[in-house]
Amino acid sequence: MKNLRTLPVFLASVFLSLSHDGRCGNFDVSPIRVRLDESTPAAALTLRNAGESPVVIHAEVMKWKIPEKYSPTREILVNPPIFTIPPQGSQVIRVGLSKPTFASDELAYRLYLQEVLPPPKAGSSGLRTALRLGVPIFIPPKIIRPDLQWRATRSKEGDVQIEALNRGNIHVQLIELELSIPGNPTMSRKVRKYLLPGEKSRWNVGGSARWNPGNLKLKARTDGGEVHATLEVRAS
Repeated sequence: MKNLRTLPVFLASVFLSLSHDGRCGNFDVSPIRVRLDESTPAAALTLRNAGESPVVIHAEVMKWKIPEKYSPTREILVNPPIFTIPPQGSQVIRVGLSKPTFASDELAYRLYLQEVLPPPKAGSSGLRTALRLGVPIFIPPKIIRPDLQWRATRSKEGDVQIEALNRGNIHVQLIELELSIPGNPTMSRKVRKYLLPGEKSRWNVGGSARWNPGNLKLKARTDGGEVHATLEVRAS
């Protein structure tokens, strides 16, 4: 089985936020994004428990649709679905296609890794937090057509908004936006946003005191490299 390259990505957590390198509480996972295709229909992930107590994990794959909707699926299988990682130990799990699954648009899933809390000790009280993280899984189409479109608008109050629309057939992970207009300071903003095919998102980036009229220069850092665009700021 081929090893997949670990890529930086923002992992989803229901109960606690995760750091950028994939570490969550006392266990972490690698790689933190998976791509499956005809040549790689399965992949292995390694979970490591850095704590001093065993950790029980339940693994489940959900189909990922826009806008951020998830539903149970059998298109991707995970084995084992539940396991215990001993203290300072590790566990290898495998995900794979249940059958050849390819479409004109990229298919997206999330592998959720949910900590199963042990029964509370007698007489114990207080908040008990279970950790949950999601690893994106992507199945690209046979023919890839990237098409990321941008729009800039200004509200009556003077705020400038940037909108990104993914008209392509493969996801884009937006990591950072850099915006500049002549005579104004450059603004950078972390965004950490996946755009699936057909999905759009909008960000408010500043007010009239910060942005004078003119064409806005945009540089976006994505998982596929840098994207550059020149946008006319229009009234919304």
